[in-house]
Amino acid sequence: MEIRVLDSMSDKECKDVASVASTVRRDLRTQSESLHSLRTIVTVDHYNPYVTTSRPLSISAWTLIHDCLKTGTINDVCSRLSSLILHSEAAIARCKGSSDYSSEHAQLSFFAGNDYVTRRTLVDAAHEEALRMNRRFDERIAMNADSDARRLQCEFNLSNHVVQRRTVESAHIQALNEDVTRSQAEPRCPGKLLLNMTSHEEVRDSLSAC
Repeated sequence: MEIRVLDSMSDKECKDVASVASTVRRDLRTQSESLHSLRTIVTVDHYNPYVTTSRPLSISAWTLIHDCLKTGTINDVCSRLSSLILHSEAAIARCKGSSDYSSEHAQLSFFAGNDYVTRRTLVDAAHEEALRMNRRFDERIAMNADSDARRLQCEFNLSNHVVQRRTVESAHIQALNEDVTRSQAEPRCPGKLLLNMTSHEEVRDSLSAC
């Protein structure tokens, strides 16, 4: 939903969203504004400190930012604001003729728009869990170094490999499904398929490294 709203906005509106979201995030981190007070701001009139004559903000733009403020801790809110900034930059990069963004920045923004970070996080988390399982078993073997433990180690290594592969592959499939769902909801963009292919190859590299 967030990406569709951004794609329906003009280039300037997307820049305003990114700019205000960045300012709100900074104010929360420096405690210049409290989270409670920001949650009470629901309009874009003179009561909103982030609306100025040089940067008027549409209600739809502020709604995107305000949605990030509704629940969670300051860290949760800042994380959602960071994601909104990335998605705003991705929407700007998708606008042809945008001279403010280099080709490299556009590619990075495309990855952000396709939830590249989420996809890699899923795979990395699955792999880290498999490593934790191995470490726990190694500690158990060190404490119980007998024939039964060695037999269990052989059985566990085999089963753990299967579990690890299934866990990582499940995360990979979930990420691919999210991409398919998003690509159906978004207008097709030149070069997007190639970028998706590149990111999927990186995920497969993570799988083969396990």
